Amino acid sequence: MNSKSSIMVVFLTLFVYISCLIYADNVIAGDQESTLKAFLMFPFEIQGKSYGKSGQIVNYSENKVRNGYIIGIDDKKFGNIGSYGIIPCDPGFTMSWLYLLVSRNEIFEIIQMKDLIKSILSTFPSHPLYEEIFAVLLLERGGYKYGRLDLLEIIASPEELKVSKDEKSEDKYISAICELYLKKFPDGKYKDIFHWLSFYFANKPYEIEGSPKVAIEQAQTYEQYLSEHKESKASDEIKLKIAESYIIAYECLEYGESEGFPKDMGRNFLEKSLNLYRELAENSDLKIRESAKIALYNIGHGKRIYFNPNGWHLWQ
Repeated sequence: MNSKSSIMVVFLTLFVYISCLIYADNVIAGDQESTLKAFLMFPFEIQGKSYGKSGQIVNYSENKVRNGYIIGIDDKKFGNIGSYGIIPCDPGFTMSWLYLLVSRNEIFEIIQMKDLIKSILSTFPSHPLYEEIFAVLLLERGGYKYGRLDLLEIIASPEELKVSKDEKSEDKYISAICELYLKKFPDGKYKDIFHWLSFYFANKPYEIEGSPKVAIEQAQTYEQYLSEHKESKASDEIKLKIAESYIIAYECLEYGESEGFPKDMGRNFLEKSLNLYRELAENSDLKIRESAKIALYNIGHGKRIYFNPNGWHLWQ
């Protein structure tokens, strides 16, 4: 190739490159008329520099030529972004997407998206699915049963609820989360279970410490609650807790210090517990029924729940 041809190739290359830049600018300018809103799923890293943050609401438009999206973060624009980088800010889509995310994804994936989820919930606080997402995080994904308090922080952190962030305040924190649900949804679909859980965690002793007195008072407190909320949809959950408290009271008397209580009183508590579990073993709710059956099996085989616990599978 001679020098003239080389110069011509370089010239044409520069011409095409400049034309593409001008065209890209025109695409961005032209698409601004149909700009939409979206949530950033995560910050963008470009040449070692980070732009935006997870959950930030940004403008975006479709780049039809390149089959991608043009997004604006602060005062900068980024082109050819795939759909993996943003979630449309649209109540007809976003909350449905979020409900399926928290219902189906692995818990560690949900935690990684905490800032994004909090941003979506704060953007659509009156959406019908907000209540369902709240319930899924607390009731189904283990937010209170398995100590996944990091899941509950998606709804509200201890600081936001003015609760200390330490081990001894965990029960108060869960109770405050339940109260938050009741405040947001006073006639909500799950009000009975949230009302019970708020009461339970507000009155649950931090430690029983082998004291039959504490265990007995616990059972009686729950019995009193049940007598005042006979129509509660959470009544079977409450009965499980009463039965559990009485079996602990029995073990405290049988294997620990009596604290002045007659030893044979423990047998009365054992019988109370067994009667409740037998009743619940006929329950129509599958989880309640099978929980009671497991308890009866363990008791029948001399297994313990509290003193040197040695029961089989979910014995609490």
